[in-house]
Amino acid sequence: MQPHMWGDRVFRRAAAARGCGLPDGTLGVLLHRLEGAETLYSERINGKRLFSARDVCVLRIAHELERAGQTWLTALARAYDNLQAPPAEHALLITPASSVSSKSSWITTVAPQPSDKTLIMTPIGRFCAEVLQALKHETVAV
Repeated sequence: MQPHMWGDRVFRRAAAARGCGLPDGTLGVLLHRLEGAETLYSERINGKRLFSARDVCVLRIAHELERAGQTWLTALARAYDNLQAPPAEHALLITPASSVSSKSSWITTVAPQPSDKTLIMTPIGRFCAEVLQALKHETVAV
């Protein structure tokens, strides 16, 4: 994928689902839960919902943050705020955790001092690299 495509909304929903590594139905449920916030992760053009590489990365990271115990809207906002540009492959997103789930194998909790809150370290660079690799093989909507 060319770097200028980071924000170009050219991928259809099925391609976005594959890029996120989610079944299309699961992505559909997530999109429904975000009704009203869709401008953060997609756009409707001629009646079709289109996504950019950035949008797909935002959805993937938000999904992972939610699995780690964040609320869906908080997870979406954190992912959106931290993906204005493609992250370096080694980039981490470190966020406070209200609760940590064992559902995600990537979760690393850090508590530097007993009185500090637990933090979640999310490998956003690795996740976005995986998304970009998956989208490289997708056709774009015209």
